[in-house]
Amino acid sequence: MKMDSLFLLHSCFLILSICHASSQSYHQCFPDEGLALLQFKHQFSTGSSYDSTCRAAYSKTSSWNESSSDCCTWNGVTCHDSTGHVIGLDLTCSQLRGTFHPNSSLFRLHHLRLLNLAFNNFSGSLIPAEIGWLKSLVQLNLSFSSFSGRVPSNIAYLVNLVSLDLSSSSLQLDDTAFTNILGNLTKLEVLSLSSVNISSEMPLNVSSSLRYVDLQGTGLLGEFPLSSFHFPNLQMLSLSSNQNLYLELTKFNWSSVGSSLLELDLSYTNTTGKLPDSLGNAKSLKYLRLSYCKLFGSIPENIGNLTQVMELDLSHNNLSGHLPWTISKLKRLTEFDLSFNSLQGKIPDAFAGQQQLSYLFLRNNLFSGQIPPSVFSLLSLTQLLLSHNQLQGAISPSISKLANLTVIDLSSNKLSGDVGIEMFSSMKGLGSLDLSYNNLSWSSRSEKLDRMIVPYFRELFLSSCRVNEFPVFLRKLDKLYALDLSNNRISGQIPYWMKDLSRNPLSYLYLSGNFLTGGIEHLQHFNQTRVLDLNSNLLQGPLPLSICNLSSLAILDFSGNKFNGGIPECVLMLKGLTVLDLGSNNFQGSIQTGSVQDSTLRVLSLGRNQLEGRVPTSLINFTRLEVLDLGNNKISDTFPTWLEKLPYLRVLILRHNRFHGPIGSSQSLLPFPSIRIFDLSHNGFTATLPAHYLRNFKAMMNSDARKMYHYYMGVASGGFGYNVSLMLTLKGQDMQFERIFTAFTSIDLSSNRFQGEVPQAIGDLTSLLLLNLSHNNLVGSIPDKLGSLNMLQSLDLSRNQFTGKIPEQLANLTFLAVLDLSQNRLVGRIPQGKQFNTFSNDSYDGNLDLCGFPLSKDCGESSAKHVPPPSMPEQKDGSEDFANLFTWRDVFMGCGCGLAFGFIMGLVMIPSSSFCMCSVKLQHAEI
Repeated sequence: MKMDSLFLLHSCFLILSICHASSQSYHQCFPDEGLALLQFKHQFSTGSSYDSTCRAAYSKTSSWNESSSDCCTWNGVTCHDSTGHVIGLDLTCSQLRGTFHPNSSLFRLHHLRLLNLAFNNFSGSLIPAEIGWLKSLVQLNLSFSSFSGRVPSNIAYLVNLVSLDLSSSSLQLDDTAFTNILGNLTKLEVLSLSSVNISSEMPLNVSSSLRYVDLQGTGLLGEFPLSSFHFPNLQMLSLSSNQNLYLELTKFNWSSVGSSLLELDLSYTNTTGKLPDSLGNAKSLKYLRLSYCKLFGSIPENIGNLTQVMELDLSHNNLSGHLPWTISKLKRLTEFDLSFNSLQGKIPDAFAGQQQLSYLFLRNNLFSGQIPPSVFSLLSLTQLLLSHNQLQGAISPSISKLANLTVIDLSSNKLSGDVGIEMFSSMKGLGSLDLSYNNLSWSSRSEKLDRMIVPYFRELFLSSCRVNEFPVFLRKLDKLYALDLSNNRISGQIPYWMKDLSRNPLSYLYLSGNFLTGGIEHLQHFNQTRVLDLNSNLLQGPLPLSICNLSSLAILDFSGNKFNGGIPECVLMLKGLTVLDLGSNNFQGSIQTGSVQDSTLRVLSLGRNQLEGRVPTSLINFTRLEVLDLGNNKISDTFPTWLEKLPYLRVLILRHNRFHGPIGSSQSLLPFPSIRIFDLSHNGFTATLPAHYLRNFKAMMNSDARKMYHYYMGVASGGFGYNVSLMLTLKGQDMQFERIFTAFTSIDLSSNRFQGEVPQAIGDLTSLLLLNLSHNNLVGSIPDKLGSLNMLQSLDLSRNQFTGKIPEQLANLTFLAVLDLSQNRLVGRIPQGKQFNTFSNDSYDGNLDLCGFPLSKDCGESSAKHVPPPSMPEQKDGSEDFANLFTWRDVFMGCGCGLAFGFIMGLVMIPSSSFCMCSVKLQHAEI
């Protein structure tokens, strides 16, 4: 029985008590009350159901008319059995539309005890203060009827109220009225103010008669007075979705409510601390929801005392330790959710007696061992989610006994062994199956297609399951919505019969990371597909123009293949396309964008091809663009200054091309307002560094950048998505980053022909993580203001003409993991302490007048001035391979294995090897 059911049940008891004995005697209603009802009717129009909650909505007032003089017989009207006065008016879901006036005739019904106007449409009307005239009201329900504004304070004078429901997202209740309602209405048993904007603290003086309290999403603040909350009859308390409400469960008197409390919902609040042992005293609890709180510690053994509990949700906390065996006592469980915690150890084999269990969610923990056998005895189970743990062993064939399963997610574990469609053929209603990222091997050994029994899959995820060929049973599906066969061993051409999948509502198709060859002609009929991901295969040939017929596409990723020829102009003109990634192919020619006026593209990645020509100025019309990657091509152009006007551009990659000349003056007051990654390396740019840009990179001056590390840079589409993948340079080595945090910031102007001094303005970019100005002709001293870049983790100023001392302020960069100042003209003592104590000689190589640790040269020694290193040789153009200027010693100097490459917030994983070669694991989008 959910919360709504509890309210409904209690309301029904109230209605029955109000209407009791109406059949014992009969009186016609008073004419003036009948007239008042007719006048009320004529104030509103009626129409189709206003709310989806009203499944059986109809206009109750349509039966009200003058020809039927006895209003007691009208729909929704209840009269007193002895006096004939109208005492009840239930017009819930009556399709009423219009303004509710303060002078409504409704307020002439002074004997009303029940008034229910829920789920109508009163067009943003205020709740009239005249509601306070109805002194006899016992039940008042105005919920979800499009009332707005402040709740009148005189509702607190309806002292006979037993039930009050004002639930609505458009109402406000000031703290005085809130306090008066809770304190003055001493008969109140049911209070629902769900989604009403209260935004105040919970008062201490609360009526002890309350049994059902729903204050979810009301903006309650401060500490909830659990210690003074003693209500022997309290049956339901919902405080969920009040994120600024502070609670500590150890302060709750569980003994005082142990025999009455049926439901407690504190999810999405600031509930902190451990689960107290006294929780086991709440033996009558049926529903306990504590998700999205800040609970920590272990689950107490006496959780098993909650023998009546049907729904137990402790998900999205930081609970740790083992799951106690005592959960075996919870035999009435229907929903059990411990997802997104840090629970560990084996899952206890304690589910045999929980034959009513329908939902078992243990995903995103640290559970190990095998899936316990008792799980496969839960014949009522409909959803089994055990993903993102460390479970191992084979999937028991007994899973086929769970014929009622509709969702199975065992992904991201260490499960092994063979698995095939026959294991799931008994599950006729199985709509979603995810076995991805295990050590499983998908077996194609099965019956003939015409005899095969296949569930009605809507979602099938078999990524990294050693699938060797396209499963033939796919041909029998006609409701498939999402298919992921990525990172497998499927080779050869896409089979001709794959075109038959177009009869499915297939919106998401992932075939990346296989060995597919040939063309993609068989995919031209997938008109409903929103995400088409074929990256990292061996597909070849030119892109067929038919790809432009896929009008539903939002994300198109063909990167990492062998496609060639020109990029069809129509692809960049697809309406609704948000991501186009054609990187790492062999496309040639120039970029043609057509006459797009309102492009929806957010990511355009064309890097690592053979594209030539200029950057098309029509990209200025791609006003939603966030990522533009044109790196590693043969584009010959001056800097496209007009890109500075794109308001959302966060990533600009022009590296390894043939750009040349000075970076011109800015034409905008706030150029590049959102830029976070700015890479112009390995080109032929000249003159001074672009100080006018560095002064205005506002997105790199964000002091709250750490809050952005919860998200990866990418684009979501209907629960699926695309993660931005970029090639960046660290210590001279090009590395592919498959996922980038939105907070990541980088400036790489290396390997150009920039001259002059480093602008002091660069010191204002306080959220900058990576700065590379190496391999230029920069002169002067290293700016002291670089010491203000307190989040900087990599600094490369090597192979320039810097002179003077290394600023002592650089020693304050406590996150600095990579430093390269080699091949300059620096002199004097190397700063000591903090991160500077971790750098090796290689960080300072070629600066012959430096002294101090880690160099062997003591600063007390005197020596003649040394000849400075030669300046960097000129390049003919920016496309020349710069690798010949490096040695492997250069690449790794200044960083130790396990230190330097772990610095960019977990984006790079280091395998065990002698030279710290970097590798990256490709995963699903998590945006």
